[in-house]
Amino acid sequence: MMHYNTQQAHLNFGKSEIHEVVNDIYRPLRTAASNQMLCRKVFGKTKTHALEEGLAVFLPPNWQKAGYAHWASRLYHSDNLPPLVELLDNDQYHRGSTIVHPCLAASFVASLIHHYGKEFFLEKYKDWKVQAGEITRLEKEWHQYLSKRSNTSTTTKSKKSLPLLKGFNFAHEGYSGYDGYGSQKSLESLQKIRSYRSNAIAIVPYSYMQNPTRPDFIGIRRRAFSETDEGVIHAAANARQLQMKVIL
Repeated sequence: MMHYNTQQAHLNFGKSEIHEVVNDIYRPLRTAASNQMLCRKVFGKTKTHALEEGLAVFLPPNWQKAGYAHWASRLYHSDNLPPLVELLDNDQYHRGSTIVHPCLAASFVASLIHHYGKEFFLEKYKDWKVQAGEITRLEKEWHQYLSKRSNTSTTTKSKKSLPLLKGFNFAHEGYSGYDGYGSQKSLESLQKIRSYRSNAIAIVPYSYMQNPTRPDFIGIRRRAFSETDEGVIHAAANARQLQMKVIL
């Protein structure tokens, strides 16, 4: 929070340093930071950022606990794939989710290797900028790959019955850098909610368009005291430790 960066892993390529959070909440949620550092050293920096993070996430079997293939399957079957042109645009890629975009980038890397081979991928890796005329074909192949490789059992809805849910919308966006999602203040608020005999919270991340008449990319907040991916994960984990149900 003090560094205004809640990402689970920070990389300093210049100093070859990796700083990673491995507390009780994040220890099972393995990142691909070491792989990304090695990819940069071995292959150099790519022009298309999704290829570097995608390759790094493609390699470990337990990325974010279950591996990229599991999460890509969930996203595919719930119709939550972004357009490929968005995934391959560096600016839009980094404005999106730090979990969703790398996961889908890994599935795209897997599709490229499946259709064209490892040698083709490594040959294109560093300097490839996908041309507009290639997008339609590559996107179709990517979707076909996900369709054939996805495990539909991962998307089966739970049949467990829920208790009567009694709780609050949990809005904890901070403005001072120490009081947003994931902070000690956030945890104290959850403990107070629990003391009211609540058994549930709803976390509602939000974003907005700058202009109501001009379509625009709606990104994920990156301020450490806002609704980052990691802040939402942390708040949800804190609530579950208090035996509360979490609605996202």
